[in-house]
Amino acid sequence: MWRRMMATPIAVASEANTLSPGSPVALFSSRLVTGGNTGIGGYASKAEYAVTRDGRFLMNVTPEESAAVSPITIIQNWTTLLKK
Repeated sequence: MWRRMMATPIAVASEANTLSPGSPVALFSSRLVTGGNTGIGGYASKAEYAVTRDGRFLMNVTPEESAAVSPITIIQNWTTLLKK
């Protein structure tokens, strides 16, 4: 399911000690991960995205249904192979 990443401008009035949110704006569409372990808070919580200082996004997304699944090879104790 495609979802939209939104942004809302926030105006800060330091003299009144208040925050005033503006109107939300759609940034882009994405397939953000949903389901267990993606909620906010709690032991099993996982972040769906992170934003860098320069405004780029790193996102945890679900693969396309038609995407081919590539295998992952894990080599344990690989440092012992260096001695041979």
